[in-house]
Amino acid sequence: MGKKERNNILRIGLAARKQRERVIISSFEEIPGELIEYVELVDSPPPDGETWAAMNVIISTCPGVYYRPRKRKVYTWDDSNLKKWQMLGFTSLRHYLTYNAMNNTVAGARELDTLFFMEHNEE
Repeated sequence: MGKKERNNILRIGLAARKQRERVIISSFEEIPGELIEYVELVDSPPPDGETWAAMNVIISTCPGVYYRPRKRKVYTWDDSNLKKWQMLGFTSLRHYLTYNAMNNTVAGARELDTLFFMEHNEE
């Protein structure tokens, strides 16, 4: 019975390929999402009665003064493309993972807290 021959070059190449796949997967998670901002121009609401009366007095007494309402900008944000670590306020995935590791958390929740919560829910 002889010793099984192993090709060291193939073994190292296979290990390097697995490592490269791990790096690619984690690098996709590190790509930050985008916060999409929509800006919409909306007509200004009409002034109330007292304001309208005061404006009419000013417009009638001053020549060259007129009322021209401006359009307002209404901003809305779509955060559905953001990654979880961005929504929690971390600047990178590495900061988020380091925070979780240092505070003994898994996906932002302490392991002991979830166990404690489950114990009290069963009662």
